Amino acid sequence: MNKTIKLLKKIIFISNLDKYSKGFNNILFFGFISGVSELIIFSSSIYMIGIITTEKEALINPILIFIFILIGSILRIFSSKMIINYAHLVGSRIGKFLLKKRFSNIELYNLAENINDNIVVSVVNYTQIFVSSLQNISLAIAALISILSIVFLLSISYYLNTLFVIILISTIYVLISKFNSIKLSKISKKIASNQRSVLTNIREPLNMDEEIFINKSSEFYENKLYKRQLELMQNLASSSFISSLPKLVIEFFILSFISIILILDPGTISNRSFLNEIIILLISCLRIVPYAQSIYSAQSSIKIFSDPIEILYKYLTDNFVTNKNLKKIIVKDSLDYKIILSKGYTDSKNKIILNYKLRDKNDEISINIRANQILGIKGTSGCGKSTLIRSMLGLRNFYQIEATLNNMNFKASQIYKLRDFIKLGFIPQKSYIYTGSIKENILKNEKFRDEEIIKLLIKFNLSSNAKEAKELLNKKIGEKSSINLSGGEIQRLSFIRALLRRPTILYIDEATSALDDLNSEIIMNSLLDYAESVIVISHSKLNEKFYNQTLSFEKI
Repeated sequence: MNKTIKLLKKIIFISNLDKYSKGFNNILFFGFISGVSELIIFSSSIYMIGIITTEKEALINPILIFIFILIGSILRIFSSKMIINYAHLVGSRIGKFLLKKRFSNIELYNLAENINDNIVVSVVNYTQIFVSSLQNISLAIAALISILSIVFLLSISYYLNTLFVIILISTIYVLISKFNSIKLSKISKKIASNQRSVLTNIREPLNMDEEIFINKSSEFYENKLYKRQLELMQNLASSSFISSLPKLVIEFFILSFISIILILDPGTISNRSFLNEIIILLISCLRIVPYAQSIYSAQSSIKIFSDPIEILYKYLTDNFVTNKNLKKIIVKDSLDYKIILSKGYTDSKNKIILNYKLRDKNDEISINIRANQILGIKGTSGCGKSTLIRSMLGLRNFYQIEATLNNMNFKASQIYKLRDFIKLGFIPQKSYIYTGSIKENILKNEKFRDEEIIKLLIKFNLSSNAKEAKELLNKKIGEKSSINLSGGEIQRLSFIRALLRRPTILYIDEATSALDDLNSEIIMNSLLDYAESVIVISHSKLNEKFYNQTLSFEKI
């Protein structure tokens, strides 16, 4: 019992993650409305049965009773739909919270081992299990309130439903179920498609996590995932509502049938007294048993799906490290390579945007990042170039490094906060695309004029003219796309995406590796037209002519 209560508390916590929607609070409210509707319906039914099975005088016009039943039934249908909708709305927001937590956790970027982001994808997939459990619990709350209403009314009266109406309504139930099965078949196909789309919208941005973190563009991916999950949850909500609709409609027909008899033939009242005891039993079973079943289903759901719910709660409240033995990258006192800064042809008149101090034992290298200049980083594979550029961004804490910006000092563990003071851009070694149009891949969460994008598409040889470039913008790439972009084309799209944002400092980690010499030179020539300063890693000797300064890794 204690385990069930603890799990229920976790479900409530997850439901109220969004302080604006207050999911569980709304579920409780509509559960109460459902109980009130039960009170109206059941009291009306008791009154009608009392008139039918006894010789009491009808004090209330039967038409008024019918109106009460209609109001109660509408309230029941409305509250049930709202309970289901809120349960699925909660589910649609979980993926957004998970991505936000994953992208904003700077500690994850500084682990000696990579995080298995497949776990994140699996956890988001648990959302459907959670929503199923939440929906069962929500309906169980409404059922419990309804049972209390019935018990209260039964304590002062003993009148219930008729067997004849139940048989009649059973036929209606079969017809409605037949109709619903067709609807559910169509919706199930949409749900399967939505599920694949949600997984794609989680997997793809996780491959671009560092770029997203530096560019502060996680909101774009969060919102796109939210839209896909919302579509999924809306279809799941429709499926759940259609499944529950027969019972709600039948309930209306049962009570309407009795009230219509009273309206059409009030004289039959005197001939119905022998049904009294039978109707009491039938109505009690008809209404209380399904409610009890709802409560039982909710309890079973919590037990069956306890593990996925526990895992979902863990990742929403803890972090994404499943292996507690994973170690953070340790800052080294001495390096295996000596880092040498060449003076190059820097212009001292150019303002200093940022200064890095890199220490190795007693040696200290001061690196001024100046406006309108390119700093190149070179060295053999595995010497630590990528780690250095990520340390400059605050994504790693491997080097003894500090940064100074406008008299503000940032220690190694705080360097990532630079992105809050100046606009940084980052193009990682491997570029990724996102399922959507090429324009959407470039824009993300910002807006640029088509003319600006088209200019770079032509300049970087992705299109030959403006008309072709405009058509290219709206073409879909990624999942289910007929367009197969090469590695070089994807890299050029990454450069367009980064350059249009006109970063103060653009960090590039071997992002021209898939480009031929011509396209590589075009891009290197264009960097300072859009970025104020550039730090680039490249193995290409042809690119070295663009460097104003060079950081070289030499084996000790």
